[in-house]
Amino acid sequence: LPPPPPPPACLPLPPSVSTGFCRPTRRHRHRSLCCRPDTSWVYVSVGLGFHAQMTLEEAVRFSSAREARLSAAADELTDRAARLKAKIKLVIGAIDEVQRGGAPT
Repeated sequence: LPPPPPPPACLPLPPSVSTGFCRPTRRHRHRSLCCRPDTSWVYVSVGLGFHAQMTLEEAVRFSSAREARLSAAADELTDRAARLKAKIKLVIGAIDEVQRGGAPT
């Protein structure tokens, strides 16, 4: 008898990974990396639990724009927090001054 063929170079995927419309063969009773899903489209979370189907190029453009908006919002919130912290320090200083019996200057 000839020797059995070598095992495929495919690794099994966990059941949580979707592989598109792959069908297991008799030899491979589970999904494997040999099944190639259609990756011309991806689903991108656009917020509030909604996902949009986009091409890879659209997804990259969307992600870049979203990152820019989120970075700008984060910078503004950082500035706002710094201004608020400064005001809190001024108020605490005034309260300390009043508690020591001196008049605020």
